Amino acid sequence: MNFYNLALGIANGNRETLEYCCRIDYISGMRVYLSSTEFRSRTSMMIPDAKKGNWFSFTSPYLKNGKQIQINDIHATGKFFEDLSRCQTIADLILATSGEINNVETFKISLEIIRLRASTIPFENPFKHNLNQATTRVINLCKEFFTLKNGGISSRSPFFPLDGDGMVMPSTPSAHFTDKDLLDWASSLSPEQKEKVLFFDFNNYPMLTEEIPLKIKLIFPNLSLVCFGALPDSMCDVTLMGDLKLEEVEGDYIEKEGKGKEKEVWSEEKGEFYFPDVHKRKSSYLLKNPCVKKQKLDDGDSEKTKKEVDSEKKPDVNQLSRPAGIKANRRILASSSEFFNQLFYGGFNEENQKEIVLKDVDPRILELTLDAFFLRTDLEGRELETLFEIYKTAFYLGLHSARALAEAQIIRQLEDPLDRECFAENESEKEKEAEGNSGVERATAVEEIIQKLGQYYLDLGNVFSMEPKNLLKRAIIKFLRNNLFFIHSASYKELFIRFLEANLPLAEMVKNLRVSVSDCENDLDILYDSLWQASLELQGQSFKKILSLCRKHWEKGAFDNSLERHLKCVEVCINMNSPIQIKRILFASLLKAAQVGDGLKNRPRPLIGRKGKGGKEISDKFLAAATCLMKSIKGDFEDPKINTNIKKLFSDRLMVLSNMAVDPEEIQIRAQLAFIASKVNPENKQAHFTYLSLKNPKWDIEKEVDYGESMVQPENALTLLRLVSPPEVSEIDTLDNYATWGASIKDPNVLFLCSVLHYYEEVQNWDKIFETSYLALKYNPECELALSLYGASLIQYAKVKPDQKEDLLSQAKQNLDLSLMHNPKNTIALTYLANWHLAKEEFQQAKDIFKTIKHQTLTTDNFDLIKQLLLGNHEEAEAGLKILRRTLKNKNNQIMDHNWFNLMAILAIKIKDINLLLKFKTFFEDCIDAKIYVPATLFLLNWIYEQKSLIGPVEEEKKKKLIEAGNNVKDQANISKFYRTTLLPTRHPADCSLGNEGSILQILELDEPSPLPDFDLEEFLFSLGQ
Repeated sequence: MNFYNLALGIANGNRETLEYCCRIDYISGMRVYLSSTEFRSRTSMMIPDAKKGNWFSFTSPYLKNGKQIQINDIHATGKFFEDLSRCQTIADLILATSGEINNVETFKISLEIIRLRASTIPFENPFKHNLNQATTRVINLCKEFFTLKNGGISSRSPFFPLDGDGMVMPSTPSAHFTDKDLLDWASSLSPEQKEKVLFFDFNNYPMLTEEIPLKIKLIFPNLSLVCFGALPDSMCDVTLMGDLKLEEVEGDYIEKEGKGKEKEVWSEEKGEFYFPDVHKRKSSYLLKNPCVKKQKLDDGDSEKTKKEVDSEKKPDVNQLSRPAGIKANRRILASSSEFFNQLFYGGFNEENQKEIVLKDVDPRILELTLDAFFLRTDLEGRELETLFEIYKTAFYLGLHSARALAEAQIIRQLEDPLDRECFAENESEKEKEAEGNSGVERATAVEEIIQKLGQYYLDLGNVFSMEPKNLLKRAIIKFLRNNLFFIHSASYKELFIRFLEANLPLAEMVKNLRVSVSDCENDLDILYDSLWQASLELQGQSFKKILSLCRKHWEKGAFDNSLERHLKCVEVCINMNSPIQIKRILFASLLKAAQVGDGLKNRPRPLIGRKGKGGKEISDKFLAAATCLMKSIKGDFEDPKINTNIKKLFSDRLMVLSNMAVDPEEIQIRAQLAFIASKVNPENKQAHFTYLSLKNPKWDIEKEVDYGESMVQPENALTLLRLVSPPEVSEIDTLDNYATWGASIKDPNVLFLCSVLHYYEEVQNWDKIFETSYLALKYNPECELALSLYGASLIQYAKVKPDQKEDLLSQAKQNLDLSLMHNPKNTIALTYLANWHLAKEEFQQAKDIFKTIKHQTLTTDNFDLIKQLLLGNHEEAEAGLKILRRTLKNKNNQIMDHNWFNLMAILAIKIKDINLLLKFKTFFEDCIDAKIYVPATLFLLNWIYEQKSLIGPVEEEKKKKLIEAGNNVKDQANISKFYRTTLLPTRHPADCSLGNEGSILQILELDEPSPLPDFDLEEFLFSLGQ
């Protein structure tokens, strides 16, 4: 959290900023102290008399290093209050200020200055509305922190108001106050006065009953939990005790039978108790043991430890001392914890018991957990093991504030270098000895720490699985990552095996490994080798992620280093007979390593196929490794020895291997083998064609195409067409010419390439797509791309042939399924399979399939699918909005596309965002003036005009323009050149011949995109919260 430094910057900033925010409309004569955490001193200033028209002026302000936050910077201060609103607990305060008293004091003073001068901050709504509320809440937290550090409430006053001005309270504490007297007084206060009450000492009122604490808590929203941790015995109605037996019971929950009267918590409105969030009696569950039998990291000495434990004489349970009890108020606990709410008011036997033993909870940990919950301690200085136990106990008991406090202290210890150093020393329990042994001892100590943290992570695995963004999870991973180099390199493999067995995120730990010493390079190589070796030892667990990390590290060295490391890995993998899927992953990675520099305009350095002794040696090793991997995947086959210096033989041999990779999971292997074969022998056109046809298996729009260049997509399809066509055809360079030539020679490759290029044209002509895909399948029924395009064409044809809809959709489904069987990554097939479900009104299935496609942008083919997402639940609407934002940034889509704006308008209508509606109103009106619109545009603008309560009245002239545009919409014949559109099929290709009515859209002479109307896209995107 960064709001602590921001508060100091705002309240303790430069001279002009401070003078700007300290205006004259405040109480004069008030002394204000400003402190700096960088200097152990303070300065005080008097607010001058307002009548003189003066304000603050610093002679030597304490300025913090770095950029100063200007109070009139609305974005910066808005971000400050956004972050400040997240400070909800003492734990958040500790994380923001490192838990130092001086820091908290400085923070509190800064916030008081900001709150005092709130009216001068140039905020726009909604920030100004919540400014006082946010600052007051955090100031209250600071006061709670000081009370905690001082050991609790010490004043005789019935409560401590935050600000005594105007406060109405009892003149003197009265021992005879009853529940009714206190409630009458509390209810008589104004809402503002109730918010100012922070502390209340119940010990001054011995006549109060056990029901009053919760009622007072409901009246005073900011009342600190400190007040309920020091209740007199008369207000405590339950005694909680830990369990000394600590039996391990497998299973998550034990169902309790029997009926019980449901009790309720107090309702201020109705003046009675109610049972929160429960309307009907249900069978209850008592949390017996929240996790399955604890899994342990194997430390290598488990057998020895087991014998020692078995040999010890276990004490008689009956002889154990009775656990110490902790008195509390069950209504306060139930109002803060669903666990206690169910336990006390869910119909269990414990409902009527005065003493309750919490099974499997250590008495000492229970006491510390409740102390943290009632803010009797901030847990500072506790051992890490104790803090983790408190964290687990608080989580399972539902005491969230205690859990957050334990989490904050753990994170402090893991992040603070000084605390971490002390932690290492405490764990090793050794003094510094001779210089020669200190390094070994340090490595041993850190290894023990890492193993313990690994065990803690494992113990909390179920918590982290429910909370992927858990702060403690990140802190543990960060600590492990930053300290791996302090352990002995010989221990890496054994440690990694134990981590992987325990399902710890090893790849995540190593991903951003910090290397601060250049001498660690050798250890770093050993670390990465130990990573993949440990994974192979466990049948390839997390192998893909680990190998990807290793390859990135290996590529930093000599340009052939990565290939040499892969060859070593291949040898181990084959000797260990790893699973086939692991071999495929390794094969694909090996081929990437053989293409040094791949990805930079497809010009890798010549690693494979180089001349000379060294080049032949590495080529031989590569070919041998690739052959061994293919044999281990496909079985034995003939393997004639060849001279890799003969380029044609080497290239042909690689193509033999490529043609063996026919399974859908092996597309990448086949493509990369073909690519290397084409680089070894540039004259091998078949290798080049195979690579280009498999280069983009998704058959989607390729990235990194600069705006202004040819916008023909997919780029590899156009390259392939030009590669296989004769000069007389490629010179004309039109799709019709290519298609006619392909049909004349009955070449399915040419035809399906023409079909996919027609699919991505700005004017999507489905007659062309239908014809070319139909002919391609006629000559090659197994062509996966033609299958997908033909299936898509059938779905489009069903729209114009409603009488044949069911039959056409059935044929479409068969073709799409066949296409995906050959290539599960085919984006066209996936999109139209989702559209098929949409046509069948199976909306959820359509959305589920559509969401599996990654990195999508808006097209005419997925418009209806994105619309369904936007109209769905919150998560689906966010996914749809993400696609629209990505489309806006994509250089390939910088043309006028009404679909994008129509979808954004639908979103604005759904959420009734006034600002968005006004922006779209202006935009669509500009579209009408420019005569660039479609019926959907007019419909949406008409709907926006009807929202008078949101946008206000509309001018009559604009309404007339809308009516005129509606009358002329059929005359907008040239609209197709301004936005992406679709021409539905008019005939089945079986009923006609190719080229009778073909368009002549030249590939290299596309129309320039039409400029957008006057519409600030950056401002618009900012308004969406990006």
